[in-house]
Amino acid sequence: SGVTLVTSALGNGVMALMLTVTTNVLGVFTVPFILNAVLLSAPGGDSGGADTDMAAAAAKLLLKLVISIIIPMAVGKGTREFVEQAPKLTTRYKTELGLTNNSCLIAIVWMSISKSRGKLVRESALNIFVIVVAGVTLHMFFLAMNWVMTTPVLRLPEAERRAVLLMTSQKTLPVAVTIIAYLDETRWGGHGLIAIPCIVGHVSQLFIDAYIASIWAGKDPKEIDAANAAKCAGGVVEEAESRAENGVSSEARVGVAGDPKA
Repeated sequence: SGVTLVTSALGNGVMALMLTVTTNVLGVFTVPFILNAVLLSAPGGDSGGADTDMAAAAAKLLLKLVISIIIPMAVGKGTREFVEQAPKLTTRYKTELGLTNNSCLIAIVWMSISKSRGKLVRESALNIFVIVVAGVTLHMFFLAMNWVMTTPVLRLPEAERRAVLLMTSQKTLPVAVTIIAYLDETRWGGHGLIAIPCIVGHVSQLFIDAYIASIWAGKDPKEIDAANAAKCAGGVVEEAESRAENGVSSEARVGVAGDPKA
């Protein structure tokens, strides 16, 4: 969905795809250790100071993610590269494959929520509301932070800026649901309840980013880059003229000060 939004927003679709693949792969190898550290720092998560237990738990989660994400992705990529008919079939049945993928994801989320139905029913409306707000707020925070990094700080070209801003602000639901499925329910709570902010965040980011993409779709990145370049060039000229005027004024003051008749 992220790559589609970037393409519709006239952004760099190749960069968006690269960011999607790269961040998902890196996430598999970084999330287990970060998540384990966060969970153990939470109330009731103390492992008694056993760093070996923490590392072992992270390693187990890493192995599960490699088996469930990296290996299937590698098999799919290998099939596409080495089986001659694979690219033609995936192109021909692109819609059907996409619907199958989304249906499997929806089924996993539905089963997680259904499994935790009892705990969800017992939760107060206020807690559910806070979880929903947290999911939306997190995406808004990422958008604001990444706008600062891509616009005034890095000053990326417009097409690349759109790709980086959208893709680095989004969170992937399939990986999140996979990680949640491996958590210990007796210790950290029902998978369905934990999945709510992920689901809400995913839905909210689709609507918010689709609105942003619709605005960008009417603005040509090349024209924006040209306008920014002209603005920067104008600023450089003005600065040079200002420095020249200041230099002339300084020389004039020096000349007046050195003239005995003045």
